[in-house]
Amino acid sequence: MTLKDIAKEAGVSISTVSRIINGNSSNAASKEMQDKIWSIARAGGYVPNTSAQALKQKNRMPIDIDILFFYILNYLDYFFTSTITSVLSAS
Repeated sequence: MTLKDIAKEAGVSISTVSRIINGNSSNAASKEMQDKIWSIARAGGYVPNTSAQALKQKNRMPIDIDILFFYILNYLDYFFTSTITSVLSAS
């Protein structure tokens, strides 16, 4: 179940559901509507999308090239690794 599904069933906007679920605004809707949204979310088994939440974070750390290079060296096949190593050493 998504925020969109909950909003459709409750008859409110997606942003209203988001504000209530995330606790951003206690006056986003009436107490009765908040209770209705929470009951729909619980009944539908709503689980927050952690990937979407991570994208919204402002303090994300970019992927470090050393970590990426380590992954390539340790987990990909030898041919690809030797090609990448040659390209990197030539530049």
